[in-house]
Amino acid sequence: MVKSDSNEKDSISVGELDEFLSDLEMPIAVAEAKKETVSSSTGFQNEIAEFDKEQKPRVHLFFSFDIVNSTMYKAFTGNWPIIIRGLLDGIRDRVYKTNDLEACFLWRVIGDEMVFVLPIQNKNELLPAIDAIFEVTQRISISLKNGKFFDTLENQNLQKRELDMLKTQNPLSIKSAAWIAVINDSFDSPYDNVSFISAASSQNQIIKEYLGKDIDAGFRLKGYTQDRRLAISFELAYLILDKCNNKNLHIMDYVRLKGVWNESLYPIIWYYNSDTVGKLYSNSVDYENANQSSFEHSFRYDETDNNPLVKKYFSIRNILKNRSQGTNRVIDPSGLELSVGMYSNIEHALNKILRDRNLQSKFQYIDSLLEDNDLRMKSMSPYVHPLEMHCAVVCCDVNERKIFVIHRGSEHNTNPGKWEFGCAKATSEKSLVSGIQEYYKTTYAMDVELVLDDSRIEKQPLPIAVYEINHTGNIKKGIIFVAKTKNPISPDVFRPDGSHDKIRWITEDDLKDFSEKDTVSDFHHTIKTVFHRFDELFSK
Repeated sequence: MVKSDSNEKDSISVGELDEFLSDLEMPIAVAEAKKETVSSSTGFQNEIAEFDKEQKPRVHLFFSFDIVNSTMYKAFTGNWPIIIRGLLDGIRDRVYKTNDLEACFLWRVIGDEMVFVLPIQNKNELLPAIDAIFEVTQRISISLKNGKFFDTLENQNLQKRELDMLKTQNPLSIKSAAWIAVINDSFDSPYDNVSFISAASSQNQIIKEYLGKDIDAGFRLKGYTQDRRLAISFELAYLILDKCNNKNLHIMDYVRLKGVWNESLYPIIWYYNSDTVGKLYSNSVDYENANQSSFEHSFRYDETDNNPLVKKYFSIRNILKNRSQGTNRVIDPSGLELSVGMYSNIEHALNKILRDRNLQSKFQYIDSLLEDNDLRMKSMSPYVHPLEMHCAVVCCDVNERKIFVIHRGSEHNTNPGKWEFGCAKATSEKSLVSGIQEYYKTTYAMDVELVLDDSRIEKQPLPIAVYEINHTGNIKKGIIFVAKTKNPISPDVFRPDGSHDKIRWITEDDLKDFSEKDTVSDFHHTIKTVFHRFDELFSK
């Protein structure tokens, strides 16, 4: 998809450029990455080989979400670990629930930032993915602004009074960035970025890493996005240019990114879809009519204050609006002088940059990798699914002879609308007992005392059943335990969240109120088993 202008001549030919680039020495970091070897089992090597068969070379979309004002927030409230963790979990869950991003995988979490990777097979997948990233950014930003995010927090130790205070004084938001890179397992082309797999530990946990100029450029670009905004790379903007409304792309500035394009001027481009914003705000008093969802109306009234990027953007727009007829150059407030079209016409600007930077060969290479078909590729996560052990606990109020059950809300990842018992996940860094106790304390504000197997020297929880869940091809294993609750949480105190919306304490007679279709598998059998053994289990 290389656009050209017959009135301008490239400084060197495409062929000359290819010959020059082919003589470049391989970067040291890339050469070292290629030498990376993994000392591990045959099974682990097979996992790597299976992934690499599909891996070379392919276009990947990288995108990141970063929490805005998180450092300030940590000084504002002692509950910040709950809020920040909940926000990161919410971002991840929202991304995985989005159709056009469902094949992505989480690459890394860096402090208050999450970076995802989406393998791309077809150029037609790019614009829907970008719009989906933008929508996730807007949805979460809006939920933080109107306070609805706080209602989704599962930690029952946060009471409504505390949440109301956090809502009214919340400075948090999110920002995002997206860029593309051709990923290969070897440096076969000057436009390749390399990937390699290594073991994170002796347990053969896999780490996937990426190195290359486009990866570096993406991380530099992230510094030029802001609250509620999505910044995209030049390559990404150029590839979606002929498929999106030009009003979706906005050149905010030209800057020098360290190590990118030999530190020549790089366009800072924000993606914005007013239709998406209008839809999300359709029932909000913040937007009285459709015009208020436009890019120009998306800025807060004081956003130019202490915000050099936005201030410069509006200064340039005022210069363009008031410029004399026939003036073809614009001098921005920092003294940079560029042609009018480099600010006012996104298509002209991107095409001129393409020619002046001699990037035709790069886009020809990218186009050759993006097959012209509508096949959607399955997820190609490089990570082996780890063993998941779920620990469901039947929590009992011994004095009242009742069992705790909880109802999954509409936002629950699996089988929403069903009654269950709650479920902790066993991890390698904590003992089984302490991990379960911590989960039920944090999630349901209950102290639980697990029924242990006293017949053994090592006192571990006594299992009453084993189960499996086949979730999207990943078979999760589970064990059901029994516990006594020291401080049963009242249904009136329980605060609904996105995953669970109500609780009950039920007797054996109450079981008739629950149909099979409204409960998790073997719900009735489990409860009957516990009540049958109630006196035996809690005799001490």
